[in-house]
Amino acid sequence: MRLRLTLITAAVLALAAIPSAASALVAFSKYTKTGGPNQPIWLAADDGSDQRMVGSARGLMPMLSPDGKWIAYSKVADLKTWETVLAFVNVQTGAVTMSDWPCNGPVWAPDSSRVACTPISNDAKGVMNGGGLWLVTPTLQATEIVKPRGNSVIGYSFSPDSTWVAYGRQSFPGTLAGGKLRATTIDGSRTLKLGAGAYPAWGPEQIAYQRLRVDHHARTTVVRSQIWLVDALGGIDTAEQLTSYASKGFVEGPMPLAWTPDGSTIIGTVTGEDKIDPVRINARTGRVRPIGPANALPMAVSADGTQVLVIADQLGGSPEQLYAVPVNGTASSLLIKNVDFASACNTWQP
Repeated sequence: MRLRLTLITAAVLALAAIPSAASALVAFSKYTKTGGPNQPIWLAADDGSDQRMVGSARGLMPMLSPDGKWIAYSKVADLKTWETVLAFVNVQTGAVTMSDWPCNGPVWAPDSSRVACTPISNDAKGVMNGGGLWLVTPTLQATEIVKPRGNSVIGYSFSPDSTWVAYGRQSFPGTLAGGKLRATTIDGSRTLKLGAGAYPAWGPEQIAYQRLRVDHHARTTVVRSQIWLVDALGGIDTAEQLTSYASKGFVEGPMPLAWTPDGSTIIGTVTGEDKIDPVRINARTGRVRPIGPANALPMAVSADGTQVLVIADQLGGSPEQLYAVPVNGTASSLLIKNVDFASACNTWQP
């Protein structure tokens, strides 16, 4: 695999505005009408203060590494097709490392060594025919876990020690309730089959994941979901259903996104038509309870597990806002206004 590496160095004045890694705990982008598809990427302190642009970095969906040293993001490379390419920016220097291939949705390993992302495959006519799973370092060293063509990867998450990656997989284009849960070592040498499932969130001891089934409502096919748990290294025999959520109408059900550090709570969403609400799930009882504002997407959990970084107003109608939401359900705090996307490092503590 030959990759073209482009190194872009930001101007000295822009670099002077970059805060140190210790205070750069939230990365975000803001939508502006004049900014085009690639918006400036910003950094801020825990509480949303000290907002500063990161050199010349311009793109979408900035993901700050757990150690706060790198931001992975997507950059629109073709304004006609909106095809994106994977890029990284060094928080300290502002230098941008840009690939020449699409690998969307970067998710960092806990040790900040690499991201997992989905490379897209198109046929000769430019029509998508699959999406795989690659692991990519900030220097663009790539390991293929699932080849793109003919496959569909449905969510992915690293193990706490960063040596495994869990993911859902099915043949492209797949089915509504398809997906087989897998866990593979980061060098691709060993794979475990963990049964039906998708959208894994690897916690301190277990993987939380989503199992889907097809249902019908108002003469329409709908999907219902529940959260299951599995011990990856214990194998498929350890899988057990956690939630028993009573979905109605066009509501799908709960999806896991992240764990609190102590493993007691799973942070996720309950999704459906015109609905995406943040929730907390008791990892022992499966009890699902709402937290924070409705129509909001959780992005990160604080270092002590008591707060969740949430982007509200996901379904339009007003600019999106970034909140710190207490897991215990008390009042949320507004951090940053007009935020298009946000992430935080592992020491985030508002």
